[in-house]
Amino acid sequence: MPEQSHVLIVDDNKDFLEIVSVYLGAKGFLTSVLHTEDGEGVLEACAELKPHVVLLDVFLSAEPRGFTIAGALRDDERTREAKILFWTSMADPGIDSENVFPPESFIDKTADLEHLAARVEAALAS
Repeated sequence: MPEQSHVLIVDDNKDFLEIVSVYLGAKGFLTSVLHTEDGEGVLEACAELKPHVVLLDVFLSAEPRGFTIAGALRDDERTREAKILFWTSMADPGIDSENVFPPESFIDKTADLEHLAARVEAALAS
Protein backbone atom coordinates (compact mmCIF):
# COMPACT_ATOMS: atom_id res chain seq x y z
CA MET A 1 0.00 0.00 0.00
CA PRO A 2 1.46 3.41 -0.93
CA GLU A 3 2.22 5.63 2.05
CA GLN A 4 -0.88 7.53 3.20
CA SER A 5 -3.15 6.33 0.40
CA HIS A 6 -6.16 8.57 0.04
CA VAL A 7 -9.71 7.19 -0.03
CA LEU A 8 -12.72 9.32 -0.90
CA ILE A 9 -15.89 7.80 0.57
CA VAL A 10 -19.15 8.81 -1.12
CA ASP A 11 -22.52 7.87 0.36
CA ASP A 12 -25.95 9.20 1.22
CA ASN A 13 -25.77 7.65 4.70
CA LYS A 14 -23.88 9.79 7.20
CA ASP A 15 -23.51 6.90 9.65
CA PHE A 16 -21.71 4.74 7.05
CA LEU A 17 -19.48 7.66 6.14
CA GLU A 18 -18.40 8.23 9.72
CA ILE A 19 -17.88 4.57 10.62
CA VAL A 20 -15.91 3.75 7.49
CA SER A 21 -13.86 6.93 7.60
CA VAL A 22 -12.83 6.37 11.21
CA TYR A 23 -11.99 2.72 10.57
CA LEU A 24 -9.96 3.31 7.42
CA GLY A 25 -8.23 6.23 9.13
CA ALA A 26 -7.20 3.91 11.95
CA LYS A 27 -5.81 1.52 9.32
CA GLY A 28 -3.51 4.27 8.03
CA PHE A 29 -5.52 5.64 5.13
CA LEU A 30 -6.11 9.33 4.59
CA THR A 31 -9.88 9.62 4.20
CA SER A 32 -12.23 12.26 2.87
CA VAL A 33 -15.99 11.94 2.95
CA LEU A 34 -18.67 13.34 0.71
CA HIS A 35 -22.26 13.11 1.88
CA THR A 36 -24.53 13.41 -1.13
CA GLU A 37 -28.01 12.26 -2.02
CA ASP A 38 -27.50 12.56 -5.77
CA GLY A 39 -23.79 12.46 -6.51
CA GLU A 40 -23.49 16.22 -6.71
CA GLY A 41 -19.92 17.30 -6.24
CA VAL A 42 -18.26 13.89 -6.68
CA LEU A 43 -16.43 14.75 -9.89
CA GLU A 44 -15.26 18.08 -8.49
CA ALA A 45 -14.17 16.51 -5.19
CA CYS A 46 -12.17 13.83 -7.03
CA ALA A 47 -10.52 16.39 -9.29
CA GLU A 48 -9.55 18.51 -6.28
CA LEU A 49 -8.60 15.80 -3.78
CA LYS A 50 -7.05 13.31 -6.23
CA PRO A 51 -7.86 10.20 -4.17
CA HIS A 52 -6.23 6.88 -4.97
CA VAL A 53 -9.54 5.07 -4.34
CA VAL A 54 -13.15 6.21 -4.52
CA LEU A 55 -15.53 4.13 -2.41
CA LEU A 56 -18.81 4.90 -4.14
CA ASP A 57 -22.34 3.96 -3.10
CA VAL A 58 -24.08 2.26 -6.05
CA PHE A 59 -27.56 3.38 -5.06
CA LEU A 60 -27.54 6.98 -3.94
CA SER A 61 -30.98 8.32 -3.06
CA ALA A 62 -31.41 10.16 -6.35
CA GLU A 63 -29.92 10.35 -9.84
CA PRO A 64 -27.17 10.28 -10.87
CA ARG A 65 -26.25 7.07 -9.12
CA GLY A 66 -23.00 5.17 -8.78
CA PHE A 67 -22.52 3.79 -12.29
CA THR A 68 -23.28 7.12 -13.92
CA ILE A 69 -20.88 8.89 -11.58
CA ALA A 70 -18.20 6.24 -12.18
CA GLY A 71 -18.57 6.73 -15.92
CA ALA A 72 -18.06 10.46 -15.51
CA LEU A 73 -14.97 9.82 -13.37
CA ARG A 74 -13.54 7.51 -16.05
CA ASP A 75 -14.28 10.05 -18.81
CA ASP A 76 -12.58 12.96 -17.07
CA GLU A 77 -8.81 13.08 -17.51
CA ARG A 78 -8.45 14.66 -14.05
CA THR A 79 -10.05 11.68 -12.28
CA ARG A 80 -9.65 8.60 -14.47
CA GLU A 81 -6.67 7.21 -12.54
CA ALA A 82 -8.64 6.76 -9.31
CA LYS A 83 -9.61 3.16 -8.51
CA ILE A 84 -13.36 2.83 -8.06
CA LEU A 85 -14.92 0.44 -5.58
CA PHE A 86 -18.69 0.23 -5.37
CA TRP A 87 -20.44 -0.59 -2.19
CA THR A 88 -24.02 -1.58 -1.89
CA SER A 89 -26.51 -3.06 0.53
CA MET A 90 -28.12 -4.98 -2.33
CA ALA A 91 -27.30 -8.70 -2.43
CA ASP A 92 -26.92 -8.48 -6.21
CA PRO A 93 -26.56 -4.98 -7.66
CA GLY A 94 -27.09 -6.56 -11.10
CA ILE A 95 -27.28 -3.26 -12.93
CA ASP A 96 -23.83 -3.12 -14.49
CA SER A 97 -25.33 -4.46 -17.70
CA GLU A 98 -22.32 -3.45 -19.79
CA ASN A 99 -19.93 -5.36 -17.49
CA VAL A 100 -17.64 -2.36 -17.36
CA PHE A 101 -16.67 -2.98 -13.75
CA PRO A 102 -15.41 -6.40 -12.66
CA PRO A 103 -17.12 -8.26 -9.81
CA GLU A 104 -14.19 -7.51 -7.49
CA SER A 105 -15.18 -3.84 -7.73
CA PHE A 106 -18.25 -4.51 -5.58
CA ILE A 107 -18.33 -4.65 -1.79
CA ASP A 108 -21.36 -5.61 0.28
CA LYS A 109 -22.07 -2.95 2.91
CA THR A 110 -22.80 -5.71 5.40
CA ALA A 111 -19.23 -7.05 5.06
CA ASP A 112 -16.99 -6.52 8.04
CA LEU A 113 -14.71 -3.52 8.03
CA GLU A 114 -11.56 -5.64 7.89
CA HIS A 115 -12.81 -7.06 4.58
CA LEU A 116 -13.46 -3.53 3.32
CA ALA A 117 -9.92 -2.44 4.23
CA ALA A 118 -8.50 -5.51 2.48
CA ARG A 119 -10.46 -4.68 -0.65
CA VAL A 120 -9.17 -1.11 -0.63
CA GLU A 121 -5.61 -2.42 -0.25
CA ALA A 122 -6.18 -4.88 -3.12
CA ALA A 123 -7.47 -2.07 -5.35
CA LEU A 124 -4.37 -0.03 -4.58
CA ALA A 125 -2.15 -2.97 -5.47
CA SER A 126 -3.84 -3.56 -8.82
